Amino acid sequence: LGIHKIAEGTKHSLPFTALAVFAVINSHSLALLISAPLFLVYILFFLKLNMRKFLQIGIAFLWGFALSAFQILPSLFEKKFMKFDEILLSHYNEYFRNFFQIYGLPLNEINRNFYFQVGLVTFFISFISLFLLVQTRDKKIFVLLIINLLTTFLITDWSVWFWKHLSILRSLVFPWRLMSLLILSSSVLTVKLVDNFRLRFLGVILGVFLITSAIITSGHFFLSSGLTVPNVPNPNLTVFRDNDPVWSSEATFKKGPTIEMIPYSDVRNLKNEPFDISFDVDLNMDSDMLIRRIYFPGWIVKVNGLRKNIHPKDGFLSTSLKEGKSHVEVIFRETPLRKFANFLSLLSFFTLVLFYFKKDIFYSELKKTFPRL
Repeated sequence: LGIHKIAEGTKHSLPFTALAVFAVINSHSLALLISAPLFLVYILFFLKLNMRKFLQIGIAFLWGFALSAFQILPSLFEKKFMKFDEILLSHYNEYFRNFFQIYGLPLNEINRNFYFQVGLVTFFISFISLFLLVQTRDKKIFVLLIINLLTTFLITDWSVWFWKHLSILRSLVFPWRLMSLLILSSSVLTVKLVDNFRLRFLGVILGVFLITSAIITSGHFFLSSGLTVPNVPNPNLTVFRDNDPVWSSEATFKKGPTIEMIPYSDVRNLKNEPFDISFDVDLNMDSDMLIRRIYFPGWIVKVNGLRKNIHPKDGFLSTSLKEGKSHVEVIFRETPLRKFANFLSLLSFFTLVLFYFKKDIFYSELKKTFPRL
């Protein structure tokens, strides 16, 4: 909708599109990547844009990315601190679906209660769109059908070679995630089918028929999804533990004292908050100290005001203490990357507000930077 509003030259369409991009990215970090082919097709085949409109769309998307910097930049540049790549990037082999499962076709002994499917109606839409393509030679229908065909192919194990060799596909983790693109492109195809009728009431009849058919053919799923065993969450609340830091182990998620001194020593004046810990200790000998907070860049340990090196142990903060009295402070601070990302998001938000109230001034400055805009 935002792209369409930019094409029409609607007031405030630029920040509206930026907010829409922000919303898509933050609904799921992969949502924009999955839907990008359809956006590209819509821009190139459905709209007639001049260079100025292309630049405005580009600026809107960059603006949306900047608004999302607080989420995007850490997920891109701090992913190396997680076990994500180690655990998930080879999982795609287990999550392919065959053609009958994708479309919920009651063939080949497929259980139609299978919950990863786009449904019979989606198959029907593609099928009748093929006949419409033969009749009209409409390039828009042709491109949308190609998207449906390629998406179906990539969800099946026929495409395993591409998943193995293309990192952009492996980043999606689960092939069935592409069903969302299949649903989107089929929705646009449905609009094309309805618009093809010269008599409006026939288009309305077709629309009602498709909606009713979708409800009827999926009704059994809503009554019984086939899910009988609940998913029990892991200690870190992710199914595959892909967000575990690379320093973690099984011992990381076992219960224990917040502060552990080796050998044992009493801890006094303990302040125990999630990101701010402090305490006093009096040691008879040099000791190792374990602080039960999962290590991640940003943790700082200070002893008597002096910063100490952290040596992760079982995923926790660990360092050594000298004999004698010590005051220990443990705090978490945002990394420079996260501070920059937060600043960029805030700056983009304030720019958005400024644009809304000072649109004319904003556009005049923008045109100085981009004369062709």
